[in-house]
Order: sequence, then structure tokens, then C-alpha cells
Amino acid sequence: PAIELAERGFPVNFVLAADAMLDRTKYYAETAAVFRPGGVPLQQGQILRQPDLAKTLRLIAAKGPDALYRGEIGAAIVAAQRATANGGKPGLMTMQDLADYHIVIREPIVGEYRGYRIAAMSPPSSGGLTMIQALKMIERYPLGDAAAGFGFGSAKTLHVMTEAMRLAFADRAAWMGDEDFVPVPKRGLLDPTYVRERGDLISLTSIISGTAPRGDPWPFETAQRPGRTMLAAAEPVSYAGGHTTHFSVVDQWGNIVSYTTTIEQGWGTGIMVPGYGFMLNNELTDFNFGFNMHPRFGGPGANDVQGGKRPRSSMTPTILFKGREPVAAFGSPGGATIISSVYNVLINLVDHHMTLKQAIEAPRISVTTAGNFIAREAGFDETEIAKLRALGHVVGDPADIGNVSAIFIDLATGRQYGAVDSTRGGGLSGVPKGHDGEEHDD
Repeated sequence: PAIELAERGFPVNFVLAADAMLDRTKYYAETAAVFRPGGVPLQQGQILRQPDLAKTLRLIAAKGPDALYRGEIGAAIVAAQRATANGGKPGLMTMQDLADYHIVIREPIVGEYRGYRIAAMSPPSSGGLTMIQALKMIERYPLGDAAAGFGFGSAKTLHVMTEAMRLAFADRAAWMGDEDFVPVPKRGLLDPTYVRERGDLISLTSIISGTAPRGDPWPFETAQRPGRTMLAAAEPVSYAGGHTTHFSVVDQWGNIVSYTTTIEQGWGTGIMVPGYGFMLNNELTDFNFGFNMHPRFGGPGANDVQGGKRPRSSMTPTILFKGREPVAAFGSPGGATIISSVYNVLINLVDHHMTLKQAIEAPRISVTTAGNFIAREAGFDETEIAKLRALGHVVGDPADIGNVSAIFIDLATGRQYGAVDSTRGGGLSGVPKGHDGEEHDD
């Protein structure tokens, strides 16, 4: 289907039309030729055809991964990267860099929340560990109980959700990175005693002043403590665009996949590989640049740049289980706001007993650092927002957060439901049982 879409084309929707207007589509001739034909950004309804991309996909289908990592596609990537200049210096990529790449299969992060089991991606993707830690901190509160002053959208609920995320993001900055380069205390960060101690820092009547402090999970980790502590470095700039892609899939046998992929910012570097029709990513911007040397803590930090190291991401593909049975799969784009988007939807499903569609369409809040700023979507009661501000929170003006897509399985009936953010260009597709997925004339 992907090759056919690239060759025959598809109508540009409102999201792609808006993205085609971004400056990054005009910096390089190959990119502009596809997304700004004749110098004019693609318009909604226009047919976008990508024959070079179709050629690339056919090469991979015929020759496998070696076409990319050791073959002609790889050679074209290296040539495109080396042809770029930064401060007058050409790119440095080599074919050996591509040949050295390898996939790492890691065990998922697994946690419990109110009788549900959560499976999410392991570091260097930080989303699952950060989200589950925050959920464990607030499990003591009856978030769904309006009679107790909580309930959806109440200042009390939003306050504890926010404070837990601030504490979790402080630990994320200090401890999470590529496990092949830095020890990540995954057990310690989710240890019940450690999480309880972190949650004890949350007050119902005031905010944590300044920047939320990082904790020290290593005494709660079963693995040996490292000889030094990672410095909680300043977070890299995270662009909260919708340029990551997420989809969830479930088949007739109940096999389920939650899949998030990205080239980081919209259009990545803006560089399209000539003759091959795809963009090069700028995922390295997820690193902390500059080495975090400190007279007490030392370095490099957990997410500092190192050769061969994978940058920390915020991707949070998640599968929710009841017992051993999967009940939902979901995820989102949105830079560091991905974590909050999935966090909000999970709480809506479990604590507020919303339907899948309600859980996704409900307004969301987002925290992306240990600092005291809350992003929020339109739709919250402004009286409750005023209460948050009275507690000391800095609350932004309404803006879209994330773009969640999800699947839900009703364990009682076996029926499967899908839902997406209705205003943000997602989609649903289903194939009846017994159908081979191909279109036929009869």
C-alpha cells in the first residue's frame, strides 16, 4: 500500500497543507520540488505523488535492509549529509556509520496502576518510565471522586497530576538515557518505597517551589550503584509539534502493537535525499549539548552526546492490560508533551471511566520539565484554572497538546474500538475477519 500511495499519490489533507508552508520545506531544492512545486506550498486537496520514495521502498522490498545500510540508498544518504554545510564545514557521515547501526531489542517497562498493568517502551525512550512513576505517585488520591474534591478537570486533580509529573521529569533529566552508555535505575525509580517518598513531596495546598528536585533512586535499585551520580542537566529544547507518528494495530487473534516513530521535528533536517524521496531526521537534537561537568557530580550526564549513543526520546507507545489480556493500545506525537498526552488518556480511562473517544477528546494538561509551567488545552473550567494559579502554578493559554490515536478491546464482548483526536488529522481503518486485505473487482 505504501508503494502504491507514493506512486499514484493521495489528496493532501489540511495538516499536510499547513506543514508544507513551514520554512523547512524551502531550504533544499529536492524538498521544495516535492512539497512546494513551482514555489507554491502544497494545497489541501492537491494530489501528492512521490515516485522517488516509491523507488526507495521497492529497493528495500527487493534487497532488504542492506540496500539502506550497505547499498545504494545508504550511499545516497551519506552523499546528501556530506553535501550539507554547517559553518562552512561539510557533513561527516560515512558508510561505516550506517553499517555499524544495529537494532536493540529491549524488555518493556512494566508497571501497575489501580489493577491495570501498563507496558511501555524502555530507555532510551523515557516516556514509559516517567509516566508510570508519576501514576504511582498519585495512586494514593481518588482522582475520580468528585465528592472528595477530585474528579475530572478539578483543580485538585490537575494539581496532583502536575506535581507528580514535575517530580518524574526531574528524575528523567537526572537518570534516563541510553542504557548501553549509562546505568538507568529502572527498578529504583519504580520501587514502591521510593515512589512513596517522592509522592510525599506533593502537597494539596501548595506547589513545589522553584524547580522540582530530583531524587536518588539508587539505594532502591537491586543493581550495583554506579561510582558517580549523573548531573540533572538542563533539558534540551523540545518542540511540541505533531510531527512524530503513532499508530496502534490489533488483529483477529488479539495480537496488539503500539508503534511510535519519528524524524523529530517536522521535516527533520529539511534535507531530502536526492533521487530517493525521503527526509533525513534531526533526532540528535534530543541530546543535551555541552558536557555536564560539575565539581560534585561529574559527567558526562545521562543524556550527554557520546559517539554511538542513542538520544533520549519522549516516545510513549503504551499497551494497557487487565490481568493478562490487553485492553488498549495508544500513543501520540508531540515532543515531550507525548508523555503527558498518554498520561492524561490513561487516567481518563482508568480513573474517570470514560469511553475511549471521550478519553481522547477530553482536554489535556501537559508538563514537560521539572519547572512550574502547565500547558493546557481549551475546555477546562476557568474557575478551576484560577484555583491552580492561586496555588502558584503558571498556566499557559489554551493550545493543542498531542494527537492521540488508540484501540480499545471490550473484554466482555471481544469488540474492538478505535479513536483519534478528531481535529488533528488521524484516521481509523478496519478489515473484516477473513478478508485478505486486498481490493477485488468481484
